Amino acid sequence: PDSPNGTGWVSAQYVTATDADGVPVVPAPPLPAPTATPQVPITDWKGEYFDNPNMQGEPVVVRNDPRIDFNWGNGSPDPAVPNDQFSARWTMSRNAPRGVYEFSVWVDDGVRVWLNEELIINGWTTGPARNYNQAVEVGDGSHNIRVEYFEDTGGAMISLSITYRGEGQPEAP
Repeated sequence: PDSPNGTGWVSAQYVTATDADGVPVVPAPPLPAPTATPQVPITDWKGEYFDNPNMQGEPVVVRNDPRIDFNWGNGSPDPAVPNDQFSARWTMSRNAPRGVYEFSVWVDDGVRVWLNEELIINGWTTGPARNYNQAVEVGDGSHNIRVEYFEDTGGAMISLSITYRGEGQPEAP
């Protein structure tokens, strides 16, 4: 009665009808279209966070991270991520001029850094905060960088810096 034309719709599961031959049966109204999950705009590092230490399955959080520079202490990157036994993967593609670049990463637990699908830093082990450095010569053009991280227990932190050192050969370790 409160509808504009005095009619309404009731699901059959809520109706018991007797002598219903004269009652019109109309189809149920269409369901509204589902709301699409908005995509996260990625302009910097694409951060994918997993609720396990092996980056298995789908990430529970995907976000744009301006930097890889985090100290979560005994916490986690997001409420959907546990405080311990989690992992993350960051990816980025950037144009860079020819030259030597130094990759330096501080990490508490495991880290791997890939440049154009080549593993350049492999610290995939548990342990307290420590630093890894690697100088790499690259050519002009687009380069893909991938950083993988896992947190075991205790403190959680990772900080990456990439510094342009100019043209020339990387120094021998």
